[in-house]
Amino acid sequence: LHEMGFIHLDIKPENILVSPNGHVSLADFGLAYRVTPENPLCPNPCGTYCYEAPEVITKNLFGMQGCDQRADIWSIGLVILQMFAHDLRAPHEQKDDVGASDQLLRIVSTDPRTLWEMRYIETHVPDLHSLLCRMLERDPRLRIDVTGIMAHPYFRGIDWEKLSEVPCKSLHTST
Repeated sequence: LHEMGFIHLDIKPENILVSPNGHVSLADFGLAYRVTPENPLCPNPCGTYCYEAPEVITKNLFGMQGCDQRADIWSIGLVILQMFAHDLRAPHEQKDDVGASDQLLRIVSTDPRTLWEMRYIETHVPDLHSLLCRMLERDPRLRIDVTGIMAHPYFRGIDWEKLSEVPCKSLHTST
């Protein structure tokens, strides 16, 4: 997706489809934006509020006039964090009555390494902790990109080329 010059801008659990054989696909490209060399940033990004990257929520953060593909990396990092916390509901739907903006502010304004979920992951899955810290870097200029994710020690042993060759059946069946 990113190699083709697109930013999804609405990555959240509801838009991640998993086939019976474990193949993962993204859905809902209604907010996707095509970046070009002339326009490398999406000037008016929007998505599901509680999954938006800091640079999307806080316009002109770090001097950026929009966002690039690294905004998707932030969103994926949040989804992974939720998976390991065993709660895939959006932060504003979670059981502790914390509103979406409060939950998001906790993540956006805090060093991710201090969150209880991250401390748990650090203890049990150190490579994942390292990856999530890079994915949830508040400064998008320092945030890991897809190439960095694929090369990260957490994915050691994954043959990305072979994985990309695995056929994926459509989840849609025509009648």
